Amino acid sequence: SPDSKFDKKSEFIWNNCTKIPYFHSWGRKNRRGVNDYNGYLFPKYEFAQSHPDWNWQIQVWEIYCNEMIHTGALEDVLHNRMMRENNETMKFRKIDLGFWNHGLHDWGWWDSPPYGKNYYSTMVSQWIAMRNHVPTPVVWVSLNNNCRSLIDNIIVGSQKADTQVKMIEEANWYTHKRLRAEKLPYWDAASVLRSPQRCNVSGDGVHVKMFVDIVRANILFNKLCDENFDWIGGTDAFLQ
Repeated sequence: SPDSKFDKKSEFIWNNCTKIPYFHSWGRKNRRGVNDYNGYLFPKYEFAQSHPDWNWQIQVWEIYCNEMIHTGALEDVLHNRMMRENNETMKFRKIDLGFWNHGLHDWGWWDSPPYGKNYYSTMVSQWIAMRNHVPTPVVWVSLNNNCRSLIDNIIVGSQKADTQVKMIEEANWYTHKRLRAEKLPYWDAASVLRSPQRCNVSGDGVHVKMFVDIVRANILFNKLCDENFDWIGGTDAFLQ
């Protein structure tokens, strides 16, 4: 319902997904281990197996720290190397198109002005470099614009909260401008959070309410499938 808040997402995820485990090959390279990773496979593996005509899959990889990128975990995913992990409880399909968002969990890399330029050079540049040597086409995704009046509940210190709001505003504006100029694929998922009513659709100041993500999913569906529900996805739909 329109009143669903962020905490409803956890319930939805666990009822409709198979949890992607943490892989030991990553653990040997990553000193922080499981604290840096979450992953989900939609639909549930059991459902997919019992419906052989089901021909789509969504993989959510929360590899949200620079350390995971620099040690090759993200590259493993975009090279479809994780298909080698297929077993009797989980089966990965080949990824046709990826969406990459990164930055807030590593905000210390770009927390000095000019925020937009520093964000682009430290975060977005990693995607630009990697997209040239992985087979999976990937679209960059904007950050959620924050609601200042709500984020005090999850961020300690008003100065940090003020800074974070400004950082994200400038990062999104600068990235949008640069990627459009350089004709690189970009999905402005934050566009729904630029109106004065943004706090009405924010769950906690940072994460949006569940119905906003449902709207976003519908937008993606219309970009990736035709009127017959056949896949037409690719990066061209995200160049405008």
